[in-house]
Amino acid sequence: MGKLTERLQGKEIPAEDMQKFEAIDEVLDETVKAHTKELSAKAVELEKKQEATEQALLDMKKMLEGKEQAENETEMRKSIEAQLREKLKKYITVVDGGEKVDLKKAAIDMGNSKELKLSLDVKAAGTITTGSLLTLNASSEDGVYLPLQDNVLRMVADVTRSSARAITIAEIAAGEGDAAVVAEGAAKPQMDTDYTERLVPAVKIAVFEKFSEETLYDFPAFVNECVRIMINRVRVKEESEILANITLPAYTSTAITGVITPNNYDAIEAARNQIASATGLQIVPNALLINPADYTALKLIKTTGGEYLFSVIEQQLGLRIIESTNIAAGTFVLGDFRFLHIRDWQPIEITFGWVNDDFTKNLVTVVAEERVLYYVKKQEAGAFVKDTFANVKTAIA
Repeated sequence: MGKLTERLQGKEIPAEDMQKFEAIDEVLDETVKAHTKELSAKAVELEKKQEATEQALLDMKKMLEGKEQAENETEMRKSIEAQLREKLKKYITVVDGGEKVDLKKAAIDMGNSKELKLSLDVKAAGTITTGSLLTLNASSEDGVYLPLQDNVLRMVADVTRSSARAITIAEIAAGEGDAAVVAEGAAKPQMDTDYTERLVPAVKIAVFEKFSEETLYDFPAFVNECVRIMINRVRVKEESEILANITLPAYTSTAITGVITPNNYDAIEAARNQIASATGLQIVPNALLINPADYTALKLIKTTGGEYLFSVIEQQLGLRIIESTNIAAGTFVLGDFRFLHIRDWQPIEITFGWVNDDFTKNLVTVVAEERVLYYVKKQEAGAFVKDTFANVKTAIA
């Protein structure tokens, strides 16, 4: 029964007319159903369009955020040449087709006729290679020298800025109690961890050298000397100081024994086992730092049939193998280098000065320096093993 005939019930209407009203009701019902179906389809279509629009807006937002992030990274990784060019653009002129820089005028204009100080951000500019740390990267097609790769520790360590010349870190000294299985309604066990504080001061690393002004007059040569000779020396010294002064655990495990004629790969695997056991598999090494001579020796390991095993070794280790001349031959450092913390208090600073009789001799004294903090917390030291291949091989034989 339709709405129309429902309202006419109880009224004196001829049967013939009632039939006509019922027919009208059927047409109205079909029309309403058709329109309802059409509207539902349109609603679904609109909902899909709305979802597509929202997704498009989300994709656009991600794209813009990605672009912004890329721009920020590009800015952070701006080459030394670009930073120097930006700071000295007023003092760079083109003479006989070459760019010349007037450092003395820059110093005078910046308020000090005897000193010019420039602060630089030295960032890695690409994927680290296993080549010499002292080799200058080739120039790009437009003649702009790319920045040197950073020291290898900065490639794998936790690196950020520090707002203070010394920071206080908390280290776990001792403790009692541990987690346990607890019965329903029973008291939970208490764990008490004791902490001690350690002050980590900033270390200054610096070097200076005298150049003739003619050497630094050409802007490309000026950039080359700043990067290759000064900045790189500071960074390489930073790496050697960190490796020499941070105390890392030696190989002490007795879990692996009876290895027949152990080689360097066996020593690395045993060290990996020590880290896994000491940390309950909570820490997995991410890098192996070795001397170039030991890296070559590792690559030359062969089967009795003369087949090289290095590709198999790389797959088995699952590590980033990094060469450094700051690691003594025969020594290695294995670990999760994210637990090595490097904090820049004062980034690389280049100072050009005219002292004593420099001015009359057309000499310029160039100083490169940084202030940096570095540490491994006591409770995180188990993430590393630093030892000699010989010691470990003796222990596992």
